[in-house]
Amino acid sequence: LVLPSMDDEVLMTQFLDGDRCAFGALDGRVRPRLRRFFERYGLDGEELAQHTLFQVVTRAHQYRREEPVRAWIFGIARNVAFDSLRSARRRRAYAVKTTSAEPATDLVPVEHRTDLTRLLKRLEPVTLELLRRHHVEGSTFAELAHDCGAPSSTLKVRAHRAYRVLRLASISAR
Repeated sequence: LVLPSMDDEVLMTQFLDGDRCAFGALDGRVRPRLRRFFERYGLDGEELAQHTLFQVVTRAHQYRREEPVRAWIFGIARNVAFDSLRSARRRRAYAVKTTSAEPATDLVPVEHRTDLTRLLKRLEPVTLELLRRHHVEGSTFAELAHDCGAPSSTLKVRAHRAYRVLRLASISAR
């Protein structure tokens, strides 16, 4: 008697050994459960299941063969769900800010806006766009990495360095 979960490990091992059909079979077994998992949280089950399975393929080299494959896949799914919920929360917060009757720039005195503009000119346009999309729009580094094709860790380092440049420049401007 072969347990269904054991079959999943065999399929994953075959996929890791180069059998692409094995992943198709694993996909067929796991995708319906992934959809239901995401839909329990009110999320788009099909889109996030697809995203999770993409992560499974791109991170297959991180899978340890002695671990249960479904636990590993649902660990990825949990992170995808958290990222999706966090991103939705940021988009809602940004929508509330932009629909405010009073523009946000009115909260900052003119002289500080001038200083900020001067400081931001020190950054490369690409870095400035990264900060705008992350800090203002609320995009996650995972979303930004997907959009621009760079690893999220690289984008985090760029953002950290840009914030450090701005902080040091603002201190020296005082």
